[in-house]
Amino acid sequence: MFLRRLLAIGAVLSGLVAAAGQAWAGPVYIDLTNATPFSAVNGVSSFSTVIAGVTVTLTSHGSGSPKMTFNSGSSERQGCLDGYAGSPAHNLACDGDGIGIGADDEITEGGDEKLKITFSTPVDLRNIELLDLFNNATELEKALISLDNGVTWNQFISNNNLGGYYSTNLGGRSISRIIFKSYNDCVSDYAVARLTIYQADVPEPAAAALFLVGLAGLKSMRRRARKTLESVA
Repeated sequence: MFLRRLLAIGAVLSGLVAAAGQAWAGPVYIDLTNATPFSAVNGVSSFSTVIAGVTVTLTSHGSGSPKMTFNSGSSERQGCLDGYAGSPAHNLACDGDGIGIGADDEITEGGDEKLKITFSTPVDLRNIELLDLFNNATELEKALISLDNGVTWNQFISNNNLGGYYSTNLGGRSISRIIFKSYNDCVSDYAVARLTIYQADVPEPAAAALFLVGLAGLKSMRRRARKTLESVA
């Protein structure tokens, strides 16, 4: 009887823990060149959407209440499309050229314009891809990206791929916020194209609580079983 009860409790707890901490089957791609849903960021300073159960919020910061831009003009989209099968190739939606800020539709140098992307629960970041980050005879553009703290900045310089497409391969564990700005050199600007995230490998509070409840139940059952054996003896 005790063994049957133990197995039953184990099965129930396993199901509850799995439900509390469901893992994604693979990477989740947040394609900011996709008009659905990101064309809605155009002209606003804050936008939220739910992707794979995580609320993703984009906000623009800087002087003069800057608004985000999703530029779907054919000339801007063409840069993304040029790189689609370029070197290196990518498979961005290219409905627009990524998310930028203000009239020039890019995150512009000066350290004033910033784009912040936050997640309702921490995620494991595997990559950030950019567009319009050029490196040629007249431009040597630099992107600055900070994970979470806004103090430590990672700098990226393109190798002049088609459309200014650049894969940073920047990643981190348990990330709640990403901040983008440009290097202050009167040249740099770029747009954010895509994020690749995985479910963060962190303890699930609900799963931990269920585990503790299960342990308490097992201890209680052991005490009862011991009392039963003692009474029989």
